[in-house]
Amino acid sequence: MRRRFALSTRHVGAVGVPDAVPKAPPGNPQFALSDSLRAIAILGVIACHVSPAAIGRFWWGTIAWNGSVGVDIFFMLSGFLLYRPYLAARVAGRPLPSTWGFLRRRAFRILPAYWVALTLVAIWPGVPGVFSAGWWRYYGLLQIYPLGPSGGGLGVAWTLCIEVSFYLVLPFFAAVMSRLARADAARGWARRELLVLAVLGTGAFLVRLAVAFGHLPPWMDTTLAGQFDYFAVGMALAVASVAVAGLNRPPRWVSPIDRYPGLFFGLALLVFLGMCHFVPERDPNIPVLGLVMRPISFLHEEADYWLIALTALLLMLPVVFGDPRRGLSRRVLAARPIVGIGVISYGIYLWQVPILSQIIPYVGTEPSRWIFGSPVPTMFLATLAISVPVALLSYRWVELPFLRRRYSSRAASPVVARPQRPANRTGPAST
Repeated sequence: MRRRFALSTRHVGAVGVPDAVPKAPPGNPQFALSDSLRAIAILGVIACHVSPAAIGRFWWGTIAWNGSVGVDIFFMLSGFLLYRPYLAARVAGRPLPSTWGFLRRRAFRILPAYWVALTLVAIWPGVPGVFSAGWWRYYGLLQIYPLGPSGGGLGVAWTLCIEVSFYLVLPFFAAVMSRLARADAARGWARRELLVLAVLGTGAFLVRLAVAFGHLPPWMDTTLAGQFDYFAVGMALAVASVAVAGLNRPPRWVSPIDRYPGLFFGLALLVFLGMCHFVPERDPNIPVLGLVMRPISFLHEEADYWLIALTALLLMLPVVFGDPRRGLSRRVLAARPIVGIGVISYGIYLWQVPILSQIIPYVGTEPSRWIFGSPVPTMFLATLAISVPVALLSYRWVELPFLRRRYSSRAASPVVARPQRPANRTGPAST
């Protein structure tokens, strides 16, 4: 079935982003505030990258540094949004999404903008490795693996390497879980899913533990094997979302999330501030804005890891469950400038570090200390102000044409798995 685009010339607030978000496939609601979470995530990432000069000198320096939680929000969103269609299809008795179609859409979403940014940044101001004999590692998003000299390309692309490996694993994981789903055990599907995700998440913890004690090489810490538990939390949210959508009445625990979204956003802020205050700081080392942690104890590192995960989870709960128009906090998040930044967040993510590296000599000096007595806020505002129009150009001329192509009828062709009997009569909601 051909999926149509909701294309229009509508502008999203002052950002001016055309609406090119395709309608959700049957059984999969469009989570209206997911782009707002992307906006929060990218603002946190920029704050982290500009913060080194403020750490240890200003009370807000550690808060800005821990804006790196944005990366983990992106991971959890991917786990939730990409796994949910597989679950919804299986529970409703529909065939699973096509593996080829899924990978094609992910390639169209990620690779064109990344390739353009990587090539242009390699030309000017110049980053090492891109035009060397190892070019295939950077264009193939393989630079986090020990396949040759490291340190070149776009520094932020390490997270894209992890994302791409998740894309490759997800269809096969969904197919295996579909095989395990027996018709006579339909009622226990959610419990089985959560158990498997818990086991795999524990595996990621064990990988980090083995790295910390020297039993595995350090590079494995920043691969899917060492970071999968963030994705697992998002996938567990997808399980809960599909399970709740299939009930005649939502369970009691959903009601407070629906009615009091501000409470959960507030709890996320408290957990985040507590993490900034109680978990030891990380000292940055800046060769080319490459942030390197100083050694701290494994337990402190894991405390930081799971407090970040809890912060991201609390932020996602009001986005996943409840009416997106209910509550002042949700309405604030739905403001068009915030949504617009979320829509173009990928372009901002790709370009913000190269832009920051070029403007530091101009805004990272004494005359720019007029906000909080530090150049850091000026660097943040300048980086954002330049990154937004650059990301708009990337979205309009690079990303948007491929966003249209990825939902062509050929890309939407089904399917790879035999349909299963629905777990309940109602099936997941399609609103």
